[in-house]
Amino acid sequence: METKELLETRGEIYGDYIGNVHTRLDLMETIEKRYNSVHNDIMGPLEWMFFWDILAKLARLAVTPTHVDSWKDIIGYSTLVLTHLEKEKEENII
Repeated sequence: METKELLETRGEIYGDYIGNVHTRLDLMETIEKRYNSVHNDIMGPLEWMFFWDILAKLARLAVTPTHVDSWKDIIGYSTLVLTHLEKEKEENII
């Protein structure tokens, strides 16, 4: 499949890219404000990226909430984050 066709197909499923970017930015801003209000600090870049990956899927689900692959992707990202955090905890990094 050509890039143009792929992007058109994804756009039909998930909506326009820029709309999804703005949705992610809005959600991340809310999460960052909450984190800051509780910890009086900014979130670290690694934690920020953990959220960003999942927010990408949530923004897509806001357009197509029954798209099973996006739900599976969230499970996958959550599993990767959990595995990382458990490893850090075992190594006494966190």
